[in-house]
Amino acid sequence: MGLLDKEFAEELKEEFDYKKHLVNKHQLNEKAKGYRDKTIARGYKTGIRIIDDVIVMKPKEMHACTGKKGRGKTTIQEIFFLIWAMANNLHCVLALQENEEALEKNNFLGYIFGCNPIEVENYNPELFNKVNKWFDEHFIFINVETMKEAVQVVEGIVKNDHKVDLLFCDPVNSFESGYSDTGNSHKDDKITVMKMLQFTKTCSVFVSQHPTMSGQRSVEDINSYSAEGGYYLNKSHFTWAINRDNGSNINRISVDNVRNKYTGGDVTHKDFPLEIVWDRYKIDAVYDGVIEENIIQQIRKRVNPFKEVFTENLPNVIEQKELPKVTPKDAFGEPDNEVPF
Repeated sequence: MGLLDKEFAEELKEEFDYKKHLVNKHQLNEKAKGYRDKTIARGYKTGIRIIDDVIVMKPKEMHACTGKKGRGKTTIQEIFFLIWAMANNLHCVLALQENEEALEKNNFLGYIFGCNPIEVENYNPELFNKVNKWFDEHFIFINVETMKEAVQVVEGIVKNDHKVDLLFCDPVNSFESGYSDTGNSHKDDKITVMKMLQFTKTCSVFVSQHPTMSGQRSVEDINSYSAEGGYYLNKSHFTWAINRDNGSNINRISVDNVRNKYTGGDVTHKDFPLEIVWDRYKIDAVYDGVIEENIIQQIRKRVNPFKEVFTENLPNVIEQKELPKVTPKDAFGEPDNEVPF
């Protein structure tokens, strides 16, 4: 008998141990009970029903969002991250490939204050510094080129005793894998998605995806099935799409799949999406005929994450100061000077 024959004979002697592949009954029953008595954590809500009925931040799950370029998928997701962080004290890590971090931070601050951040910085520096510190504690921007690096950075942050609830990779199509570089894009993407799915045991993962070229060119709203590649669609627990017409300030949010209904969220009818109406510093939500205005300021006042003192119905953002009374002479000089009006 040759060497190869002996090795093959040894392999035949080894019995397959089926028992190590059985799900532990005790652990299974404990988890099933946890679902029944609601001791297993559900998704994080905002306190605004029309949003919470559709989309929640689901702990330790993968969320895949699809949207056309320039139609608001980054901005809208960041708005959700902000309201979840304010309402639930969540901590987020953002890896942005196509947006400048400092500009995004100013956008965040503008939504929090409901005005240009420079106004608060000038007239109420104490509040500005308080909110700025809160933001830096709850939002960390990272600069990475691969999905593997993004995971490694988050693991390092967590190891350094800093809480991380979600990782946002935007857009996922612009990252290299870092896990596999075989030259076979199908194989590499499949391996990468599996690695990211495993990483959800550490924190939730949000990815935004460009659609296929045909989806990008389509005049119709796209959905999760329009995503380029489709790998995250197949593995994600929660898939959704963000659409907006050119020149409009109304984003339509459609939820296409919710794998775990227990942790929250629900699919939407294609003709009845959740709408987010935004302008520079104000966000409204509309769903099923219900309108919730200025949702960020609602949460800011109700949760009060910045320990503010509120006056009447508005956040005490800017100290009101009486404008000085001046005459044309004070403003433009001596009477001999020409007054320009």
